[in-house]
Amino acid sequence: MTPHEMTQTLVAAGKSLIAVLDEESAALTEVRLSRVAELCEAKEAAAAHYESIFKTASGNAELVAAAGAADRHALSAVKSDLDRAAVRNVNALRAAMEMNRRLMQTIATSIERQRLSASGYTKTGAAYQRAHAPKAGDTLSVSLNKTF
Repeated sequence: MTPHEMTQTLVAAGKSLIAVLDEESAALTEVRLSRVAELCEAKEAAAAHYESIFKTASGNAELVAAAGAADRHALSAVKSDLDRAAVRNVNALRAAMEMNRRLMQTIATSIERQRLSASGYTKTGAAYQRAHAPKAGDTLSVSLNKTF
């Protein structure tokens, strides 16, 4: 493999990984979770492909060193773009995780508000649950998906 072919292969693999990271970041931002699940396998494959080419290039450092200025510039640009795409992806993942955490906290708080802690009778002899039951507008039915 020539130095030019090595750098072009590495650049192409980097761009492929960047495209998948950007698509996943967009899907996370738009809360298209079914698309995120689909992209998980594509991201793993693109990352593994990039890693294997990077290891090959690292093992043949003389090939990369012999590359022309344009090829080295292309490698540098892809590295910068990949770094930015990774940061965007991490930020989108963190935002999605925080959104899910807040959703779970809201559900837990709602369920806790509905829970009746005491049972039996009040001091007036009325049934405690009827006397302290939440009003009809305050209740919220909740069901959780086991795969969540």
